[in-house]
Amino acid sequence: MKVTGKMAENKKQVRQRKNKKAQNDIVDNEKKDLRNKETNIIAFFFVGLFMATIVYLCVFNIKDAGKVVNNPYNKRVDSQEAKVIRGDILSDDGTVLATTLLDEDGNEKRYYPFDDLFCHSVGFTSLTGMKTGLEQSQNFYLLKETDNVLDQIGNDISGGKAKGHNVYTTLDTTLQKAAYKALGNNKGAVIAIEPSTGKILAMVSNPTFDANAVNTDYDEWLTYDSSDSVLLNRATQGLYPPGSTFKIITALAYIRQNQNDYYNYSYNCDGQAYISGGTTIACFDHTAHGYQDLRKAFANSCNSAFSTIGAGLNKTSFMNLC
Repeated sequence: MKVTGKMAENKKQVRQRKNKKAQNDIVDNEKKDLRNKETNIIAFFFVGLFMATIVYLCVFNIKDAGKVVNNPYNKRVDSQEAKVIRGDILSDDGTVLATTLLDEDGNEKRYYPFDDLFCHSVGFTSLTGMKTGLEQSQNFYLLKETDNVLDQIGNDISGGKAKGHNVYTTLDTTLQKAAYKALGNNKGAVIAIEPSTGKILAMVSNPTFDANAVNTDYDEWLTYDSSDSVLLNRATQGLYPPGSTFKIITALAYIRQNQNDYYNYSYNCDGQAYISGGTTIACFDHTAHGYQDLRKAFANSCNSAFSTIGAGLNKTSFMNLC
């Protein structure tokens, strides 16, 4: 009986130990699961962070890299000038508009063969690092090495310089000369655009300056009155009212708002029109165009007719069109 009781007690102790071990195993498993969960969270966090960095770099390279590279405050690109000879800027037919000349001692000088003809469109680059026009916007490519890797290594060892990329423009030298001549001594700008592609064929702004004199005359140019500033590119920086070119928008708005009877439009022009509020709109030189339908009013650029058309349009729809 004593043996049997002792055996029963031992079995009980064994069961207790097993139960305790099972409980300990459960606790250990729970701790392991918790540790694994924490590890997974941390791992997912860093994987997500890595993926977000990859996405950002892709977006940056596709969308924003050009802005950063060509930012005038980015001096890293200019450091390329120590080992790269600036590339040429050429017209659509390959005529050189800007190039770098080397003297006998190897000193570089930026040269503009047409002096002031392309001064605003091509721009200039000075010894102080100042740049305008295409010289600024295409700075990265003009200083991007064209040599292969082995040649670049050779230049680094020998102290030689590679040639930068050439930039080909859509500018037409013949049209540029014609626009320059037509503008004469008048202040203003002339731009010729190819409608089907949007290519800029000519861009002239007046007054002009000799781009070859930037290193000697720049300070003097700064003293000019703002209305006579030669540095102002009136083609891209000038603010001008659209004038009669806006009649295209007004006519389109009228046609859209009167699709069923715009062809019945009529107006009797006596050289001026009176708009509510006391405003008087006159045709050029107060010319009285007489009877006008929409086609004639557009062809004659009749200010009187179009001012009344504009005043009668639904302003909300008109603004949405603009």
